[in-house]
Amino acid sequence: MAEIFDILFNVVSPIFLVFGFAILVGRTVNPDPRAVSSLLIYLFLPALAFRGMANVALDPNLAGIAIVSALIHIIMAMLGYAVARWLRLDARTTGAFVLSVMLINAANYGIPFNQFAFGLEGEQNAIVFWVVSVVVGNIAGVFFASQGSGGSLRQTIKNVLLVPITHSTLLGFFFIFSQWDVPLPLERSIDILANAGIPGMMTLLGLQLARARLRGRLVPIFTAAGLRLLIAPLIAFGLSLALGMEGITLNVAVLESAMPTAVVATAFALQFGSDSEFTTSVT
Repeated sequence: MAEIFDILFNVVSPIFLVFGFAILVGRTVNPDPRAVSSLLIYLFLPALAFRGMANVALDPNLAGIAIVSALIHIIMAMLGYAVARWLRLDARTTGAFVLSVMLINAANYGIPFNQFAFGLEGEQNAIVFWVVSVVVGNIAGVFFASQGSGGSLRQTIKNVLLVPITHSTLLGFFFIFSQWDVPLPLERSIDILANAGIPGMMTLLGLQLARARLRGRLVPIFTAAGLRLLIAPLIAFGLSLALGMEGITLNVAVLESAMPTAVVATAFALQFGSDSEFTTSVT
């Protein structure tokens, strides 16, 4: 019991302190959150994705967890869209609803969580899950955020192609398979930018929380949170069993799928005109 309280005090509370400071700044200084989201999407997160991808050790024996990661994003996007239509949400909220249901906090929450639970093997499995989620989730995330703003299909495709997170991820794959070393000056500059990714996302969430209003939309907000936290892991469990997965690999696939909504959902919603207040409330 003492260890649990130690973790809550020394590991969890600093995260909420960051949120609290960002909320305080948001309510007193009132900065524009879109400036933060632009820096995240076009600078900090591409660097974070590249660094993570270029340094990961991919194991062909972990193909099952990669498949689960890809499928859970696709299935949850389809399910989220169907439920949003059933709830008769407008186009802007529908885009935000799908983002909230589909995008998984598989990195800064999921990876250390599985490392703590299952050691090095759990961490390696979680990294593979995250690698796939970066590619599939970001492409689909930009698509639904753009569609939620009422933009044309042409503009939506343009947004998907122009966002550099996917490109930097694929570039990281290239360095893995080519076995080339990243030049040291470039590696160090990427590290500086990547280190701003997670605190930048936490700051953005805090700034948005300062503006969030739950009243009048509790049903769709809690429905989205329930789909993300309860239904997604059940689907992942079924997919994992169907693929013959077992042990730690199965456990990690289910736990990663049970992670809360990724903060990048708010960044996408804010940047591309979807309902960022909704994604913040769900997160």
